[in-house]
Amino acid sequence: IRIDTYDSNGNLTGYTEKGSNTHNLINENGVVTGTETRSFEFNFNAAGEMTGGTETHPDGRTVTLGANWEVQGEKMSVSGLSTVSSSDLDDLPAQLKAASGDTLYSTRSLEFFGEDSRTGTQTTYLDEQGNILGYKDVEQDGDFSSFHYMDANFMPLGGGGSDAYRTWS
Repeated sequence: IRIDTYDSNGNLTGYTEKGSNTHNLINENGVVTGTETRSFEFNFNAAGEMTGGTETHPDGRTVTLGANWEVQGEKMSVSGLSTVSSSDLDDLPAQLKAASGDTLYSTRSLEFFGEDSRTGTQTTYLDEQGNILGYKDVEQDGDFSSFHYMDANFMPLGGGGSDAYRTWS
């Protein structure tokens, strides 16, 4: 829905668009396996320029947007999340460690369409306030395995892997 805002003279000063959209999740065979819903609230000035807003993803992440759709940050509920163990914390890049308090994580499966043997997970790292610090992707396919660390904007931070012939990092 669109909600218009007017000044005391009746001039349009901006508007807010609120709503949600749902799309089908389709597997590699074209079969619908579920649905996914995202909700949003976007604010615009009278000229129709985006001034900010939020978008909530199915995994509980809320993306805060600034002017011109610029991502300002992401947060996620930390309820029920696990704490990274001290030994695992030692292996993480500094960008994925909370500045204070515990570093928390959430893991989900990755989907690779048309590749039956390839599997993987994505781990999201957060601080205790729910700020997303970054990610780790792990992929496996036969003798091949790899891991990749990324910051909160999905910029690479390093990684490694191995196959039947070598190991790298």
